[in-house]
Order: sequence, then C-alpha cells, then structure tokens
Amino acid sequence: IHFVSSIANLLCILFQNSEIIHVQQQQHTLLHEKTKLDKELELSREDLLHTLHDLEKLNQSLVENEENLKAIFESTSNVLLLCDSKGGIEFVNQRTLDVLGYTPEELIGQSVQLLVPFPFLEKHKVHMEQYIKAPSTKKMADFREVKIMCKDGATLSVQIALSYVKSSQGIKVLCTISDVTELIQKT
Repeated sequence: IHFVSSIANLLCILFQNSEIIHVQQQQHTLLHEKTKLDKELELSREDLLHTLHDLEKLNQSLVENEENLKAIFESTSNVLLLCDSKGGIEFVNQRTLDVLGYTPEELIGQSVQLLVPFPFLEKHKVHMEQYIKAPSTKKMADFREVKIMCKDGATLSVQIALSYVKSSQGIKVLCTISDVTELIQKT
C-alpha cells in the first residue's frame, strides 16, 4: 500500500511538473509572440513615421508647385481663364480682372458664356461642345472675328489660344486671351 501510495504521489508530482512545464512552454510561446508583435509594432510605427514624413514633404512640394503655378499665371500679360468641360470658370488671373473689369467672385463659378457677346452666343456654345468632344491645342478663328465682352458691356477684339488638360475631374480648358483691339485699329 505504501508502495502504491508512493507511486501515486510520484505520478501526482510528475503530472504537476508536466502541467508546470506545459504552462512554462505556453508562457515562453506567448512571450515569444509578444516580443515578435512588439517588434512588428515598432517597425509599423517607424514605417508610419516615415510615411508621415514623406507625406509632409509631398504636401509641401504640392503647395510650392501650386504657388509657382499661380505666380506663372499672374506674371503673364495675357488674360487667362481655366474652365471645366461645361464652360464653368474655375480660375482667372489678375490680368483678366484688370482687362475685363470683373472681380474674382463675379467670374469664378460662372459660365464662360458670360464673356461672349450676344450675337456670338449660340455659335460659341456649338464650338465649345465640339472642342470638348475633341480637345486640342489651337488658336481660334481670325482675331478680327473673335470678341470678348467686358463687365461694362464694351467688346474687345481678341486672339484666343486654347489648350487642355485631362484630369480626374474631366477636361480642363485653358483659354489664353490677347487683346488685339489696338492692333486692329492700326490696320
């Protein structure tokens, strides 16, 4: 009986040791997994910081590019209009405001048709629709025939060059307009 009791105690101790070993193995596995996750988290944190830094640099670059583009637009002696594919005016330069007498608020969001003298409205609408279907970089018709209307109702003879950009928001049309009124009056 004593022998059986000793064996039972031994088996109990072995079972407990086996449980302890099993728990220790689980703890070791969990500790290993935690260490691995901590390293991945640290790498992810570093990647995130690098990505954030890259995004900040990209944003700064975009801001600088936008400022440069605006400076170029503002430095030209031509009237510049940027329109969407439906003829909505999205951007004008200072020269546009000076020559035509409008404020930015009076032009941005308005149809470019606002600047077309009444007798040419229908013809302009057709030309605009055709241009959007097959955009290209080109000059418009003979400048003696092309007019633009100022805020005060006066009309100017102009030469207009069109160019376009395909963007995620559709086609954008850049109208570069030169006042040739004086040139026509001299001829």
